Amino acid sequence: MKTNNFYTLVFLLLGVLLTNKSIGQAQLPNFGFENWETKTFNGTNYQDPQGWYTLNLLKAFGFEESTFETSNAKVGSKAVMLESMLGPTTSIPGLLTAQNIIGINGLPDIEKNRVAFNGRPNSILFWYQAFPEPKDANIVFMLLTKWVDGNRDTIGFANFEMDSIVSSYTEANVPFVYVSDLTPDSMSFIASSSRDGFSPIAGSLLMLDDLKLTYSNSVREHSQSQLTLFPNPCIETLHINGLIEEANFTIYELTGNLVKEGVTVASKVYGLNQLASGNYILKLSSKQSCSFHRIVINK
Repeated sequence: MKTNNFYTLVFLLLGVLLTNKSIGQAQLPNFGFENWETKTFNGTNYQDPQGWYTLNLLKAFGFEESTFETSNAKVGSKAVMLESMLGPTTSIPGLLTAQNIIGINGLPDIEKNRVAFNGRPNSILFWYQAFPEPKDANIVFMLLTKWVDGNRDTIGFANFEMDSIVSSYTEANVPFVYVSDLTPDSMSFIASSSRDGFSPIAGSLLMLDDLKLTYSNSVREHSQSQLTLFPNPCIETLHINGLIEEANFTIYELTGNLVKEGVTVASKVYGLNQLASGNYILKLSSKQSCSFHRIVINK
């Protein structure tokens, strides 16, 4: 399957150990986007939500700002709006990150993409309006990692994509998929108006408000969480016992990279021999429920 170049770079960036010495946290800053600040880059002023980073610093290179303060808020008086924009040399997405990923030359800087974080949240909770252009999607992604025995290990991730228009504020409760029992020491967060940040479709727009992490035990349970998957490890076909109805499936590497998607057939997922041997996360979603499962492919 063809992978997304933007996400390939993003996940590469997220995989690099930083020298960030900031104090660990278990919640996101300025989650209501009520506070904004003026920053200066190469003598050019631009606006960012306080505690967050955007591509607005590219204004110094002739681009328009792509992340905006808006009074169209669900909670409080302000929200953040991300919009994919045409630029002088290429289009850019509206982007919101936990750390600056753009260097002084206007290119991604792999030394600036992670902040200290020491929580194990259940989910990301936020209100959103989505206006993706055809063949585009809005995304919200958070990755939790920990430095273990000389390696940066994935602890968990939460992934949200919306490829259809949602014109009124709607609540999203995006569960974390954990692949380790360890507590993370770092997190990376990215929200984007376009799925492909290197080839965004101008006009795609995402509004976010009241973004927070949940830690209580009140997160909604999924009725398909007790499904039985076999054989696991598997080679080519995975059987799903207890599936109430046929479901959409997506398969992720432990880095969060999407590698396969489709629809179950007769409660089975076929074609797993197309993937390399290893550990993956399988997401099953239908009108009734959504569940995540760790699977192993052993060819």
